[in-house]
Parts: sequence; structure tokens; C-alpha cells
Amino acid sequence: MELSPAHSSIAQAHFACVDAFLSLLNAALAHTPEQCTLNVKAIQDAFDKYRLWSGNLGAMHCGQQWKKSLDYRLREASFYRVQVLRLLGDLKHSCC
Repeated sequence: MELSPAHSSIAQAHFACVDAFLSLLNAALAHTPEQCTLNVKAIQDAFDKYRLWSGNLGAMHCGQQWKKSLDYRLREASFYRVQVLRLLGDLKHSCC
């Protein structure tokens, strides 16, 4: 997977995943349980786990908090940075 300019940082990819999770959750909540095959509780649980993971690693930090960010910690480990971006991209596409 090539790094897209829209997600050149882990923080940007993180926020794209949050948006995708929220869209999926809102779509599931907009339908009655009989109409929707999505399990709202499972989506919420996965989103909660994602937020915990991303918060612990500092995936959302940027700007003035750059030194707390996962981008900063992986700045010299491009292989791992690319792997994290791939995983976040896969997660985002799974939510769409």
C-alpha cells in the first residue's frame, strides 16, 4: 500500500479511522434491530478498544504534542510506520 497524501501521518490516519467508526456506528443506530444486520454493541466495543489502543500509543497527537505522538516515536523506523499506516488504512476500509 502506498502512503496517500491524505494520510501521510499516523495522526491523520487515526482521525480517518475515528470518522469511519462513527459513520458505521451512526448507520447501525439509524436502523431498527430488525432492519440492521450490524451488531451495535460489537461495533461500540471495537471502537472502545481502538480508542484505548490509539490513546495508549499516542496515535492522535500532532502539532504542539508532536513529541508524544506515535509519528514522532516511529520517525526513524519507516518500516514500522508504514505497517501502522497500512493497518489503520485496512481498519478504515473495514468500517466503510
